[in-house]
Amino acid sequence: MNKEIQDQVMERLDNYIIEGSAQSGWYTCIKTGKKMRSKQAEEQLKLQAATAELIEAEMAAAADNEERGVDEPQPQPEIAPIDEAAEVMTHRLWVHINTQPKPVKTVRIECEDCGAERMIKPQDQFQVTRCESCQKKHRNKIRTERRRAKRAEKN
Repeated sequence: MNKEIQDQVMERLDNYIIEGSAQSGWYTCIKTGKKMRSKQAEEQLKLQAATAELIEAEMAAAADNEERGVDEPQPQPEIAPIDEAAEVMTHRLWVHINTQPKPVKTVRIECEDCGAERMIKPQDQFQVTRCESCQKKHRNKIRTERRRAKRAEKN
């Protein structure tokens, strides 16, 4: 992969790792410093290769258009289409769904506090009852109540 294509791939992707740069099995993203283990790194390398192929195809199409004298840019296909359902699920679930070879089942629930919709895995439907923001508020509320109870015991 030449330097120009590599630079374009780095611009388009959130993470970029260099193949063969693992230290003790851990890859490090050169953009964000994020550490990745073998399976996640393999997926990232596949994504980088697919993006590089896409860029090469775009460059070939642009060169072909120049030869024919056509100035119209070709429509660019998206690398990873973002689901409209991504708004109602966690980033972690969205990544899990989009990296699995088979379709992943999901269940929609309603937050018991605010009524917002949230997408979760079926195995979690008996534990999860709130959206992320309401769950955070609920945990903080419980934590402060525990602190107050401890202070009251001391005094």
